[in-house]
Amino acid sequence: MESTRSEELGPTLTDLAWLAGVIDGEGYVAFKNGPVIEVDSVSPSLVTTPARLFGGSITTRQRNDATVFRWAVYGKNAEEILKRVMPYLRYKTAQAKIVANGSKYPRNSEMRKSQSRRLKKLRRQRF
Repeated sequence: MESTRSEELGPTLTDLAWLAGVIDGEGYVAFKNGPVIEVDSVSPSLVTTPARLFGGSITTRQRNDATVFRWAVYGKNAEEILKRVMPYLRYKTAQAKIVANGSKYPRNSEMRKSQSRRLKKLRRQRF
């Protein structure tokens, strides 16, 4: 298989904008033990492409009659990806900012807890 420009040189601006759209539409941005990005899809290419370009892991599970594929990225890698796609996000910009910057606070600090509460509130908003 021939490698693509993105695989040789790293993600292009188009790759970053595409991933931002995927995160906006199908993604989940959160703190668990640290920054997390997850994307669930019944389309394998929607998770294999970001895994190939940005790293992370892919898991599968059955939901009703469909196989659901999940791409997940944790920690510093998730933080760096969020910082790179932030200019292209439309709906999850505020969530991404909280997660990308929130890990600078100690895990059990009041500031981190406050950031987590803000994140949960944002997640409940409907656009």
